[in-house]
Amino acid sequence: MDSRDQANAFARSVLGVIAGGEWKSALFTTYTLSLTYVESHVMPALRRSGCETLTIFADTSGYRDSLMEQRSLGVGRDYSVVPVRSKSGIFHPKLVYLEARESKDRDADAPAEDLFLVGSGNVTYPGHGGNIEVLEVLRPSACPSAFMQGAEFFEALARSEKVQIPDVSAMVATATRMRAVASGKTDDGRVEFIHSLVASGKQQMLDAATRIGGKWHELLVLSPYHHSSARPILELAEALSVSKLVAGVPARPGESSAFPFAVARSHFPDLRLVAPAAGSKPRGLHAKWFEARGDTGALLLTGSFNATVTSFASPDNVECGVLRQLPAPTTSWEEAAEPQYEPGDFPKREDARRPCLFAVLGENNVMEGQLLVTAPAGVWIVCLESSDEVLLREEVEVSGKGQFSIPLTSIDTSRLGTLQVIASKDDIVARGWVQVARVLRLEARNRRLIDAVFRKTTGNETPQDVQLLLDILAQEASRTIQATVTPRSKQAKHADTARFYEVTGAQFAAMKVSEESAGAGRRSLLDAMNAGARGLDLLDALMAALLPRLGRERDKENEGNKPVAPADPFSRRSSGSEATEQETEQERKRVQRRGRQVAQVYEVLHLRLSELNALLVREPGSLVALEKAKLRLLMVWLGTVLVHQVGELKDPDGALAFLSSTWLREVCNIRLDWEDREWLARHVCGVSAAWALSLQSKYGVSLAQVPTQRAPDEVAQAVDPVRELRRRMRTFFGRKFSQDDVASMAQAWLDDPRATALVGEQVQMAVAALRDALARPTERQVVTNAVISGAASQEAELTTYASSLASLVRQISDATQAKSAKVSNVDVRTLNQCPSGRCENPYQVAVKGGGWELESGIRWRLNKFGVYRCRCGQFLVAKDGS
Repeated sequence: MDSRDQANAFARSVLGVIAGGEWKSALFTTYTLSLTYVESHVMPALRRSGCETLTIFADTSGYRDSLMEQRSLGVGRDYSVVPVRSKSGIFHPKLVYLEARESKDRDADAPAEDLFLVGSGNVTYPGHGGNIEVLEVLRPSACPSAFMQGAEFFEALARSEKVQIPDVSAMVATATRMRAVASGKTDDGRVEFIHSLVASGKQQMLDAATRIGGKWHELLVLSPYHHSSARPILELAEALSVSKLVAGVPARPGESSAFPFAVARSHFPDLRLVAPAAGSKPRGLHAKWFEARGDTGALLLTGSFNATVTSFASPDNVECGVLRQLPAPTTSWEEAAEPQYEPGDFPKREDARRPCLFAVLGENNVMEGQLLVTAPAGVWIVCLESSDEVLLREEVEVSGKGQFSIPLTSIDTSRLGTLQVIASKDDIVARGWVQVARVLRLEARNRRLIDAVFRKTTGNETPQDVQLLLDILAQEASRTIQATVTPRSKQAKHADTARFYEVTGAQFAAMKVSEESAGAGRRSLLDAMNAGARGLDLLDALMAALLPRLGRERDKENEGNKPVAPADPFSRRSSGSEATEQETEQERKRVQRRGRQVAQVYEVLHLRLSELNALLVREPGSLVALEKAKLRLLMVWLGTVLVHQVGELKDPDGALAFLSSTWLREVCNIRLDWEDREWLARHVCGVSAAWALSLQSKYGVSLAQVPTQRAPDEVAQAVDPVRELRRRMRTFFGRKFSQDDVASMAQAWLDDPRATALVGEQVQMAVAALRDALARPTERQVVTNAVISGAASQEAELTTYASSLASLVRQISDATQAKSAKVSNVDVRTLNQCPSGRCENPYQVAVKGGGWELESGIRWRLNKFGVYRCRCGQFLVAKDGS
């Protein structure tokens, strides 16, 4: 350790070390614990470095303190916290192990290395930068012996009778990793990792000093806590036969010291005082430093050992540190004045022996609990809580080892936040966090997604949650048909395409559900993630989680009651307060930024849709599979519109403009059998009803009356959209459909709060508008009626559609009267001869372009309206539906 390393020992921070590499997993040990600090600083730093898993082992005192942070967002779901009960003292080591992530971009000459950090700071803000701490950063290439000793410590701790640890799997895995990265490497043994499982820190330092040999002259000690009579220090000084003692004291003005100056001067009259040269920023002192100086250099011990009997002079606590042989004494010190003395042995907590518990919710949805206390066997009361809500309260049999299990098959943990479990019997109460195994096993991105969806659906999401949802929508939509658009050889590409079709069809079958139980057949988001879902499969589950009721039948128990929309999840302000000008501007910028992000997602989805449409042309033999993939993509798009454009951006008009044009057109033209489209009907009816309401609002009159109540120039624009709405409904359902069924399905869809926002909560008006639109006569029906009954009686109605239409029907009527020709209402599909009885013109019926047409004896036709004229002058009007 050169002079620069000595300064860095005080200046280094755990967060700074994390930021300097790419990590796969992390393990922390600590005495005190702040989950707020973990989630606001440690987890973001680890995520930026690519870290997938974090496990924290904390003393039961720190673990119990963390239970007060019930608003924690990630404990037990994004990272694990495991309590450690020391039977003779406390669990006090401050270790960090960072497993390196292999990177393709990394220089082969500088491979990634794991790091083993041994320090004095707890996993709190003061411990990671707020205080003056000491931090050793060890690498396997330089200190393989220390890594092997660290592995031995974790292995010994996992099987030690000195402590109780309910889950040692992360410790064992870390020990295995440490041995692997240090295997085959050697060093000079000048850096050792020590711990107190067998011997005290003081004894191990004396043993090292004996091995080194030589004469020791001076002892420097820095510690935030000291024995009141300086017993451990004086015993160490006597054993080393030093003639000088140097006491480290705080550098911050006004800060007291626990070092017993008077007692020390009675043994060392020339006591010298120094403070660590740790920069200009005044910080509290929490570092631990024991340095023996002699003829051969220096022997330095840093880590978690305090200058107390329990910590330094006995093996009662679990402590760890680094013993380092130095060629010369350290120099990163400044002379200091004597501060005020304030006795400060390590505080004994009154709750140190209070029980706590640890629980894991396993893959089979069974919660396994372990009490960390000598617990009486028998019946205990166990409660499961999420935030302030009690989810379960049961009597449970607890074994003599303090273990119990409870099946939670009726609770969907993917829709819950962090969980705590409380067990009580007589006057004993134990509380602990629940580690949700099915969530923790997911990759980091998916864990964050699960929690973001939970907060989004409960109205507590953060801007980071919304950003994550949008990013995943874009990423997973990009995966949709990646195999078919990647430039490859023709043969390989066709093979990939075939596999894509097969997978897409299977996923569609899993997604499709019946009308009676819409949504019930979909996998939960958690199930989909645990199955490794990607692309549309993941997006299906994501939309089902964000819109759990959309398109389902109303709850019969609440039939007739208007559903209550959740509180606005995007408002962070109470209803009685007003926004300041600065907050209004911030909100405006936030909405603009989110709008751009939503537009980017739309762009990706539109690109995927265009690619699928192009494939439908190029790969006609795989039409069914591609149509199913297209439908799933459109359903994801629908969910995106409702969640983000309607829900967050409050832009129902813009959302409806897209849904009534692109979305409805593409969905209604899906070429699948009815059994594959039946479950989709509610979505189509609901969007159509919203569109009908917007048209009715625009023209200010019932859509059933638009063609007859306005002058031609006022209503001409209304005719096309209403006709288009009817055409799309007929395209989707076929030539015939029940208006009552359509209205019922639209009602069910619009009852969902997200969909309700699309129509401004005017659900009944939207359904009525859809009925009016469907009841309005089509142009074909008007022409048929006019030809049969006479143009004069229908002229006003015909004129509202188009003046040329009225003129046409009038010409037909005049020609009929002049030649005494009759008008026959016929089914052209079965017609084979003129029905006038005056001619024998034969007819042939053929299918062209998807519709019925007459050939041979027809003199002319007006196909659009189903009007035909025989060579003999007889007019034929096709029956509606033929």
